Amino acid sequence: MKFTENNIFKYKFRGSIILIAAFFIGILLRVGSLSNRPMHVDEAVHASKFGELLENNYYRYDPVEYHGPALNYLTLIPAALSGVKNIRAITESTLRIIPALSGILLLFFFLFLKKELGNNFLLIILLLLSFSSILVFYSRYYIQESLLVSFTFCFIISLFKFLTGRKNVWLILSGFFAGLAFASKETSLLAFGSVFLTFVLLHFLSQKSFAGKIFGIKTILLFIIPFGLVSVLLFTSFFTNARGIFDSLKAVSNYFYKAGNFPEHIYPWHYYFSLIIFKEIDSFTFTEIFILLFSLAGIFFAIKYWNNEEPKNSFIKIILVFTILETVIYSLIPYKTPWTMMTFWTGILIMAAYGINETISHSKKYFRHLFIFIAAVGVVHQELQAYQISFKYQYHPQNPFVYSQATPDVEIIGNRIREITSAAAEKDKTFICVIAGKDDYWPLPWYLRSFKNTGWFDSVPDDVYKYPVIIAKPDLEDKIVDKLFSGPKPGEVNLYIPLFDKYMEIRPGVEIRGYVRKDLYDQYLQGR
Repeated sequence: MKFTENNIFKYKFRGSIILIAAFFIGILLRVGSLSNRPMHVDEAVHASKFGELLENNYYRYDPVEYHGPALNYLTLIPAALSGVKNIRAITESTLRIIPALSGILLLFFFLFLKKELGNNFLLIILLLLSFSSILVFYSRYYIQESLLVSFTFCFIISLFKFLTGRKNVWLILSGFFAGLAFASKETSLLAFGSVFLTFVLLHFLSQKSFAGKIFGIKTILLFIIPFGLVSVLLFTSFFTNARGIFDSLKAVSNYFYKAGNFPEHIYPWHYYFSLIIFKEIDSFTFTEIFILLFSLAGIFFAIKYWNNEEPKNSFIKIILVFTILETVIYSLIPYKTPWTMMTFWTGILIMAAYGINETISHSKKYFRHLFIFIAAVGVVHQELQAYQISFKYQYHPQNPFVYSQATPDVEIIGNRIREITSAAAEKDKTFICVIAGKDDYWPLPWYLRSFKNTGWFDSVPDDVYKYPVIIAKPDLEDKIVDKLFSGPKPGEVNLYIPLFDKYMEIRPGVEIRGYVRKDLYDQYLQGR
């Protein structure tokens, strides 16, 4: 029996209500309370880079660090809408709204596949994408990955729409989104390579080939022109840095260097799946086993109906091959962080949706109702799990997606320094010295961004005694004390006292200490 609105939802509007509810909850999960988590190290670095663009109208693409320019330029939009003109006035929510909106864009863009996929399959896809813990979690991060994933799949969807409908506007859009993906992160080239290999493989493995439609001269030009225009505009900082486009290509070799030369990010091939099978977070058990099992069902049905050339099956074959390639590539690359699995995990979610759709469609009456119930429970579990991961355990060390995350102490540190320096005549112009080996003080630059006279050091400076406030790693304390007494002239030595009354850490297990000159602290006490 076929899986249709009449025999599953009984009335069409029920499906519409579920769809609207899924969108509404999916949007809330992405944009609600965006400042509920301390800034991650990478977020603070990107915010600092954006600050240069916001305050000085200056951006130069760096092929070694920071990734692509898309995130920086797009963040100008919410900054302008909120009237913010300097980094001191900007908030976490203003920064994080762009990744959140890019995640929402992905949800909306799938609506263009309604005709090809059918209402029910599309609905299941949107439910799984809306409530995916990893997609929700990193859509709330000021990093490039959410943009990369959204633009990559918008590119694939647009390309598929062109291949099935032959409307040039979709080909132009596919080039536009591919350009945005490339300008988001250099790893977009892995996705482009996987898409190319997908169509090559399907040319030999499928009865229906899209190769002739893709590789025509007109087709290539209609794709390359918008791709090149977007890429050149962003990488050259709108034609003010001609070197940027060459640096974008240079970044590829840098990425492959990183892939095997950062021991702290080197993990075995199965690392990604070890994050999502089962994780205990206090009394809460996180698992994506529901998605993994139905994705296997999706693979089974995709192979079973391989020679069925309906648009839905053509699309799922593209997603299947693309996802397998991406999964293998990212698993084999030694350099891994949790968010780099987002691209292939999105493909796995689509395969799981296909598995649910086909399992229900091809089940007999009683089993069909059972699978509907199982799918409903699984979807609700996904939604509750996404909420727990992003709103209750958003910086918990056992959260599988928390990686080098700052603790709430960083916010306390910033507030404490503002509180103490409010008594000083210089206030936010007070000189502050921050010292940590290998520049391991991030994300403190974000929390001290209002203090323009902050010095950042990887070793103790000789004139450390000139700073009324000192923040440093514990292993540097003896050297600091030595220079506080040996540096000043006789009779000009100042007494320093602890700035914090408890143990403080910037990340779990990474202690940070603070010292304030006693005369400044006395001023603060008198002013209370």
